Amino acid sequence: MGYEYLTATDKDKVQGVVTRYKNRYDIIEDITNATKNATQKLSAKSVEPGKYDLVLDPSHLWLTIHESVAHPTELDRVLGFEANYAGTSFLTIDKLKSGNFHFGSKKVLVARGEYVTPIVLGILDDHSRLACHLQWYFAENAENLVHGLMQAIQKRGRPRALMTDNGKAMTADETEQGLTRLSILHELTLPHSPYQNAKQETFWAQLEGRLVAMLENVSDLSLARLNEITQAWVEGGYNRKRHSEIGTTPLRRFLDGKDVGLPSPTSEALRQAFCAQERRTQRKSDGTISLEARRFELPSRYRHLDHVTIRYASWDLSWVQLVDERTDAVLCRLYPLDKAANADGLRRTLEPLAAPVVSAASSPEIPPLLAKMLAEQERTGLPPAYLPKDEREREPARDTDDGGAS
Repeated sequence: MGYEYLTATDKDKVQGVVTRYKNRYDIIEDITNATKNATQKLSAKSVEPGKYDLVLDPSHLWLTIHESVAHPTELDRVLGFEANYAGTSFLTIDKLKSGNFHFGSKKVLVARGEYVTPIVLGILDDHSRLACHLQWYFAENAENLVHGLMQAIQKRGRPRALMTDNGKAMTADETEQGLTRLSILHELTLPHSPYQNAKQETFWAQLEGRLVAMLENVSDLSLARLNEITQAWVEGGYNRKRHSEIGTTPLRRFLDGKDVGLPSPTSEALRQAFCAQERRTQRKSDGTISLEARRFELPSRYRHLDHVTIRYASWDLSWVQLVDERTDAVLCRLYPLDKAANADGLRRTLEPLAAPVVSAASSPEIPPLLAKMLAEQERTGLPPAYLPKDEREREPARDTDDGGAS
């Protein structure tokens, strides 16, 4: 369409539902058509309020997307500057989150008797579009990102690279250092470049249009039930359904493609990898260090060190490790200071400084008899005969802050 030419010829017209032009533009004909359309709209019967099935012609669909999605992403609307002129936006600053997480439209019922909107973490294979792992959470933070990423690695193998946006969960120390230890190249999308997350956004549309749409009439939906349904849908539906762009199913393309991934480490290796490593000063008076406003005791054989290097995850301070900053080897596990034990008046025995380095694997183990009983229990394949309660993670509040944490 060329607006510099105002005289059109028949050979320049492209016939269809709406007359278009290749090289020339007939402004007179365009005004005539616009007048007819305006007259039809003004004389059309008003729609009665109610629920209707709306069928959009493809030529009109782009305009619907433009008005419902494009305009709400304009910064002046997001900040509320056009509230009195063109309205506000459903995209607010507090929802500026990662491309790997998606705010669902379906609420779930939690134990405290409230409906909460969960968010879903999706990890996709770029080549095959395979959904490596999909799981719903109550918050977007580094803990949940690592939790889902570890499962994706164990299911589909360790990737050579991972692309995320610049969210707090993706740039947390635990996430970045963990990917480095696993030799996974962490690439961040460019700021204000949503096209780099196009495959992910397309997947969210399928998730909402297929899975969430089937749950429209389900009212008593818990997070556990939602995750159970989601796993069935992604493994039995999405991954096995023909993808229009690749011409086959994501699972078949993943299996037939060249295997460039690496074997998955063990669960314990993954847990130790996704930790933040920091340097702390030892307080010589009691041989402790400070971490997250808590005191942790160092073994007395390390009392001569002024500074020590520790590794920990901010969401699990029950597992803090002392590491050698030169070799990155784990030296031992650190425990919180037991104030009650320190108040009994007994002094602990000092270990010799020349004692050999004790690895984490050589720490006191479970007694042999009890270990045998545990092994026999595991061989049955049955879970322990009790219902976990306090061991389960408590449901966080609605706040989606990363909790100090991609």
